[in-house]
Amino acid sequence: MSFLRSSRGQFFSPDVLIASSVFIFALILFFSASNSIYYQQAIFADEKKIDETAHNVLNVLILSSGQPSNWENGSISDVNSIGLALSNNELSVSKTLALITALSNPSDYAIVQHKLGLGQYSLYFRVLTLQGAPIFYAGVPVEGGLVVDNPKIKHSYKRFVIFDGSASVLEVVFSLKS
Repeated sequence: MSFLRSSRGQFFSPDVLIASSVFIFALILFFSASNSIYYQQAIFADEKKIDETAHNVLNVLILSSGQPSNWENGSISDVNSIGLALSNNELSVSKTLALITALSNPSDYAIVQHKLGLGQYSLYFRVLTLQGAPIFYAGVPVEGGLVVDNPKIKHSYKRFVIFDGSASVLEVVFSLKS
């Protein structure tokens, strides 16, 4: 083993240089791995929260008629809770169209977002045939809402429902801005 001595009696060795390099490499690897794990945990928590929100919102929409039960005849701001059900899993056409109208108006969209308890999530809502084609009512597709551009998270949830007397699929898309 060769040592290089300085005038102060200190020495420098290739072993020290290699050990220092390995230690620094291990530190860099540790910090990059911990950042990756932290990011994955944050995404997992966001996905769990969006799943819980979607479950709650879908249950309210398809199992409740809302409060008041004739909310579609008044202003969306006067509604206590939004529900679309005539009976369990059977959607009221008039309530569904009223919700879609509210989702297409930016000021009403914010009210719907608050009343449904969406928090930071955006909502897009549509009714489809069992084959996945859009359903049209009075020549207009039964859909409305907003999906954010380049979302951090975007999930689609589907439930079987009865709409206008036919078996259909209610699809709700929740998205979270980056």
